[in-house]
Amino acid sequence: MTRSFVRTYLIALGILVIIGSGFIVMSRLPPLLGADPGRPRPTPAGLAPYAMDLSTSGGPKTRLAIDSEGLACTNLSESPFLATACVLALNVDPAFIAAEAFGLLNVEDTPSYEAIIWRAYLDADPTICDRSGLLADRLQTCRTLAAKNELIRTAGELTLTLVR
Repeated sequence: MTRSFVRTYLIALGILVIIGSGFIVMSRLPPLLGADPGRPRPTPAGLAPYAMDLSTSGGPKTRLAIDSEGLACTNLSESPFLATACVLALNVDPAFIAAEAFGLLNVEDTPSYEAIIWRAYLDADPTICDRSGLLADRLQTCRTLAAKNELIRTAGELTLTLVR
């Protein structure tokens, strides 16, 4: 009985040492791979202010000037999706906008996807869609919307029209 107890104890201890070593190695990998928590987040390549016309409940349109601070985007607080897209669309680098989708850009409709469409439309440059990493149908949809004469987006009672 003592011999089997010792053997079981040593096996359990060995397993714990292996698991513990794995955790220690994993905790040391991110700095070695460049994911240093003290490292600042990437900054946008540049910001480009724009304008939009906003109406609520079909009322009269109000012109909003979206400056580099994006404060006017708070007028879209009724739709957090559009408010986030509003701020992201200030960025001129499509890869930076796409990075905010956290890997879901080609999977689901994210504010990043919407912001890429807005930036492509505002700059009248469908290549922004290509440079953002969009694929297949999403890429084609973005190119089509970027080439339109007018881009209208709605969410609930909000209707906004982007102004070139």
